Amino acid sequence: MLRVVEPVLAACGVSFQQYLILLWVRDGVVVNPRDIRDQYGHDSGALTRVIDQLAERGFLERVRRNRDRRKVELKLTNGGRAAIDGLIPIVVAKQNAVLMEFGVAEMREFHRLLVKLDDGLSTLLRE
Repeated sequence: MLRVVEPVLAACGVSFQQYLILLWVRDGVVVNPRDIRDQYGHDSGALTRVIDQLAERGFLERVRRNRDRRKVELKLTNGGRAAIDGLIPIVVAKQNAVLMEFGVAEMREFHRLLVKLDDGLSTLLRE
């Protein structure tokens, strides 16, 4: 799926990693750079560069908390919200094209298996 989606995102000037970060910030999955590191499993230095790129493009801003100035939260700008809202339909269209041949029963089974896989991964990560 990544090989299908990446070229489409690249044509829009966004990497898959940038897309995920914008999506996660939009959806509240991540609030700060550490959350991204934990979610993505990537080193802090590389993620800092990606966050810097998104900030330079006007998609994200770093907001310091009043109660603890050392803590930084990430916030989508209006430009970032517009970018991710424009990218999501493009990515979903590609995903739908890939899954087009699946019937309703197959999609239910596929969903069941993905949930089972996610549960197993979550269990292992908690150990």
